[in-house]
Amino acid sequence: MSTSETGMSPMKVGPLRVAAFSALALVVGFFGITALLGGFSRLEIVEREAGPFAFAYRDLYGADFAQVGALSSEVAQQLERSGLAPIAPMAVFYGDSLEGRRPNEVGVLIDEEALARVAALDDPPKTRTIAQARSLTTSFPGTGAIAYMVGYFRAESVFGEHRDQRRYRREPLHVIVRSDRIDFVQPIVPN
Repeated sequence: MSTSETGMSPMKVGPLRVAAFSALALVVGFFGITALLGGFSRLEIVEREAGPFAFAYRDLYGADFAQVGALSSEVAQQLERSGLAPIAPMAVFYGDSLEGRRPNEVGVLIDEEALARVAALDDPPKTRTIAQARSLTTSFPGTGAIAYMVGYFRAESVFGEHRDQRRYRREPLHVIVRSDRIDFVQPIVPN
């Protein structure tokens, strides 16, 4: 039986309905992916001693997250070719680096004993030891690029609230990518 025989007209879907459904699907998808990545999980802040960290890195101006992964991999591969074993990717983000005042530092954690060997490489990355310090710490689940970005902004937000409540100064944010999580560490300095 055709629609002309029943007297019913075929269902017409207007462009407004398609646009509304598409927008709804995008919003639901965004919130679903964010939930899967831990975007709504509660980040617990613990004040504790963190470090020391032996760090091999290169400078990066700005906060282009795509460059962070590539630069960290470049440093790790250079060390591996020289027989050194990186422990974990790491970055130190400075709040004023976006204005070009100070570069971020992107590289890898290494053993303290490896610092001298890194300095002897051709075109070596910079090295330094970040001293042990009382710090704000938290962890974010996951290790992919999206988890890194979501975790970074979540950690910055909760650390900012915590710093404001306790009157701590904003310090560089240390980000360490472990096998199952991303650790965020920020030294505590009272105002």
